[in-house]
Amino acid sequence: MRAVLHLCEFHPGICLTTEEKSRKNLSQGKKNLSQGKKNLSQGKKNLSQGKKNLSQVKKNLSQGKKNLSQGKRNLSQGKKNLSHSTVYTLPKTPTHTYVKPEAAITVFELLMMGGVSPETC
Repeated sequence: MRAVLHLCEFHPGICLTTEEKSRKNLSQGKKNLSQGKKNLSQGKKNLSQGKKNLSQVKKNLSQGKKNLSQGKRNLSQGKKNLSHSTVYTLPKTPTHTYVKPEAAITVFELLMMGGVSPETC
């Protein structure tokens, strides 16, 4: 302790008095308090936004459950409809006759001369 007192006597700028230390601590405390208030304000904003987000997530979850339930009902109804439907099989032989373009034009001209429209054939 004695060495510190001598150091302060020879270099007065490096030693702080009790009053100076108190002022420095008070100033730092004010800065910390101001920053704490800003952090608290930001925390309140974040909490408010978080509550809004949580509310939206809950709404989305509820809607998703409704959609899932409706989908299950639709699937069940589809299965019932399928079990009551008649199954039709297509014939293995082609049902269309293909003709050369020249022949089709001739048939078309004959139909038109006879007063028959292609739509009625």
